[in-house]
Amino acid sequence: MKEKKILEEIARFRKISKIDNGETINEGSFGDLLKNILFGSEDLSWDEILNKFFEKVNEKKTSQTENVDFDEITKMIIDKIEGGYYNPLWHFKSGMGRSGETMFGIDRLHGGKLNTSGYGTQFWNIIDKNKKPEIWKHGYRGGDLQEELTNLVIQIMKPHYEDLRQKYLSEDSKKIIDTDKVLTFNFIYASWNGSGIFQKLANEFNQAVEDGITDIDELREVAIESRKNHTPGWASSKVERIMNDLSNGTIS
Repeated sequence: MKEKKILEEIARFRKISKIDNGETINEGSFGDLLKNILFGSEDLSWDEILNKFFEKVNEKKTSQTENVDFDEITKMIIDKIEGGYYNPLWHFKSGMGRSGETMFGIDRLHGGKLNTSGYGTQFWNIIDKNKKPEIWKHGYRGGDLQEELTNLVIQIMKPHYEDLRQKYLSEDSKKIIDTDKVLTFNFIYASWNGSGIFQKLANEFNQAVEDGITDIDELREVAIESRKNHTPGWASSKVERIMNDLSNGTIS
């Protein structure tokens, strides 16, 4: 961690310069120079300097993790992970396992209340009225209906995610996740994985936060490792790539 290295260097400088916590940084020629460059005429102790430094670090991290938007992330999940239409009666593939008729990751056979909610019923009614095997190939995204179907999936998944979030994430975990796009993406997608997977990912994240981990980069690593443990294979790798791209700002 960068902060740890900085603290070690400050401690080393303090040791060789014989600077104690109660002394101010303007004692000595080097202290005078450093103080004037960084803080002008302020007369600060080392503890006060560290507080100011980490205030800036935290401000930077907060500014990088604002404006988390559920709709935007859901569209990203549909576009980059879940894909389009699959009907085992029309284009069966063994790699799909026991999947039922599926569109944008909503499984008609295994989706439960996602399918029977008001938005879920509307979603499948539109598909039934319009699907034709010669047009609705594997991966088809609905043509002119794509935007309408996507917006319905957002309405289907939003209360589902909120329910799982409230049920399995601690209050401290929710505060952290809600201000970080990478972590929010991970847990919104976990709501597609089902309540069992969501709970396992949440339990490990809650434990990390309870253990005192607050650094966003470290918590992202916790989330990625949990993914590898509980959703192995191509899905885990794809989610990890997207999380890394979001962290690096190379994806929108």
